[in-house]
Amino acid sequence: MRLAFYYEFSERYSYLIIFMIIFVVAISTVIAFAKGAIIPPLPLPADYVLAVVDGGISSMILIVAGYIAYTYARFLESIIDSTPRLLDDMVSAMKSGANFLEALRTIARLSERYGVLGHILRNAYARIEVAGMPPSHALETALKEFPHPWLSRIIYILMEAYHAGPQALNVLEVATHYYTRIRIVRERYKTLIRTYLPVFLLSYLMFISLSYLMIKVFLPGFAQLKIGGPGFTMTVNMQLVSYSFYWLGFILAIGMGLMYGKIVWLKTSAGFLYAGLMLLLNTVIYALFILGPITLPLPGAIGPALPPLPTSGIP
Repeated sequence: MRLAFYYEFSERYSYLIIFMIIFVVAISTVIAFAKGAIIPPLPLPADYVLAVVDGGISSMILIVAGYIAYTYARFLESIIDSTPRLLDDMVSAMKSGANFLEALRTIARLSERYGVLGHILRNAYARIEVAGMPPSHALETALKEFPHPWLSRIIYILMEAYHAGPQALNVLEVATHYYTRIRIVRERYKTLIRTYLPVFLLSYLMFISLSYLMIKVFLPGFAQLKIGGPGFTMTVNMQLVSYSFYWLGFILAIGMGLMYGKIVWLKTSAGFLYAGLMLLLNTVIYALFILGPITLPLPGAIGPALPPLPTSGIP
């Protein structure tokens, strides 16, 4: 079942994504150290190919993992959103004279109406009808396949309604009111935080734009600046500055994506997708316009030629 895979990955193994990215960067750092292309004192590569490869691989890892985690977060959202409708339909069926199992059969027949939750309950009812499994056991089996707290609350409500007998209708009516209130609160919350995504993206675009202006327009004038007297001279190494900004954007993209996932979806892993997209944007812009061969026609902008990186520290 696809939902079970998404659950296993998002709840138990998503932290491995960060370790995979650290591993990729660590390999590049070892190669860069052997070539003498390190940003002192940071253990990060100052090599064009290694930096672009790190950004490309890391962004692809984040996008693939982010798609899984984001889809899983949407699954959870659909469970909460469809629960009031499902419970209300069961209440309507029981008010029309159906018992609990007949109402559950109605839900199974209309499972597409309830998204992921309908699919789970349809499988549970199939175990009851085809395998002859007791209803409580069939619902418990569904919970074992997807043991998430959100689903467990709903399953326990249905089990309580089943065991309540004549009072099942009262149990379902109270639960319907409760989950309707939850859905209203969540809709208000989503409306409130909907502005966070453009704010995060705009902030990151501003950072990249300012990085370009600093590296291509403002700092070149200081590149040949010499400070100090006889016997002591210090210059600005533009290549080290450029790669420092690149890795700052690398780290910032991941951090902002994870924060967005935690704020909006209440799951850090749900931000992998946004982190991957921002990291891909950072990599492409640096590979082409800042570290690469293309220079935008801005007043005072310098070309792509940068002084070679020294192998023995800052000159």
